[in-house]
Amino acid sequence: MTTSKHKAPEAILGVAKVIRAKPPEPIAKSLAGSEVKRHGETSMTCDELSDLLSIQRFNFCSELELQDGIESVIRNAGLEYEREFKIGPGSRIDFLVGDVGVEVKIGGSLQAATRQLHRYAQSEAIGSLILVSSRLFHSYFPETLNGKQLRVVNLINSAI
Repeated sequence: MTTSKHKAPEAILGVAKVIRAKPPEPIAKSLAGSEVKRHGETSMTCDELSDLLSIQRFNFCSELELQDGIESVIRNAGLEYEREFKIGPGSRIDFLVGDVGVEVKIGGSLQAATRQLHRYAQSEAIGSLILVSSRLFHSYFPETLNGKQLRVVNLINSAI
């Protein structure tokens, strides 16, 4: 009987493994070189960040593992961020990257996610929102919520 002596660090730590995929051509062009408009070296617009997250492939079994994988992407991009940013009493968004709030959902109803995002959109600290979700029906949000830009990154093909 042969046993493996080494496990991948991701398996030991329970961290989502980020698998890079070739981005679709329009996204690849927008992310290449000087075409990306950056606000300093440490921030991105809502559209740029949602494009960056949408070209990633994550292996995850829980919301926490997906959050860890997203944190790795944000950190590797050199962006300043805060995890579990407190918006108000009992209200925390998963990430605040500049003024872009990022909420991660792998479960829950459309109504619950809508209430949560609407609450976040009322915060002055949030300029725009990104919902990263493995639920197909989360793709049906409007482009704005409470007057703030909202983008949905659907990871339906990343779930294991």
